Amino acid sequence: MKLSHRTIGVLVLVAILSTSGCGYINGIRAKSQLNDAVSAYKEKNYDVAEKYARKAMELDNNNENAWLDLAIILSAEYRRGDISEANQAKATEAIDLYRRLESKDPNNDQAYSFVTVLLGYLAETADQQAKTAGEQNKTEDQHQWEEKQKKLLDERQAWIQKRVDNPAVTPDRRSDALAILAKSDFDCSIAITDSKDSKKLVQNGDKVTVQYNKPADDQYNKAKACIANGLPKVENAISLNPNSDQAWSLKAAFLREQAKVAKWDKNDDQASKYEQQATDAAQKSAELKKANQPPPTPPPAT
Repeated sequence: MKLSHRTIGVLVLVAILSTSGCGYINGIRAKSQLNDAVSAYKEKNYDVAEKYARKAMELDNNNENAWLDLAIILSAEYRRGDISEANQAKATEAIDLYRRLESKDPNNDQAYSFVTVLLGYLAETADQQAKTAGEQNKTEDQHQWEEKQKKLLDERQAWIQKRVDNPAVTPDRRSDALAILAKSDFDCSIAITDSKDSKKLVQNGDKVTVQYNKPADDQYNKAKACIANGLPKVENAISLNPNSDQAWSLKAAFLREQAKVAKWDKNDDQASKYEQQATDAAQKSAELKKANQPPPTPPPAT
């Protein structure tokens, strides 16, 4: 049977309307499922909330609210330190959902923060398991957990660096991300400069002073490398957002680390200069922190 152009056109139109109508109806049903998911979530019935959110995604897989709700529910269900596969899978799926949301909006702070935090938790768990395996002389298990921790930390750093490098992200957010990366370098340095082998308290009459002792060469070089890696990140963070009290506070912390290294090198004049610069940076941070505080909420009208 040969169909006329008009008949073909009518059939195509009916097919389009049927498809769009189905999508519209599924969208309404998905919204209803999400409402039920939110209600269950508020009652802390997370397993029920998860089922509703998953149903919503089945009905409308492009619904970003469904992605977000399921990610939030999975994050709430995740138990920090629990190494069971089911628990780890919840964190992994939540991370994947938050990544999808961030791909739609690079300035989505919730998605960025949750991925950062969850990857950190997973790495923390891997570290704890590696230490436990080491205490039990389970060398193979220890190495596997150590490798997993490194992979997760590298993934976390790459995730943060991605935000730093993305020109679509606002400068203040890129500055905050740089500060997080710099904080890792600071932690690396201070773990050495504040170790019991690197400093000691000296009693001189009524006065107690800190005496810094140069550690072994490998630790000395590692501390210097951590400072050298971190300080430029802080400077870049400040250039992106000169009003970041967090970045200025970190700059003060790194300058204090440089002062400690100068004392190891018996260069007291340089140490004094770094300490003065650290004091100035800390003062700048305090001023900005005060200026950045939101105004107090006015009392209710009587």
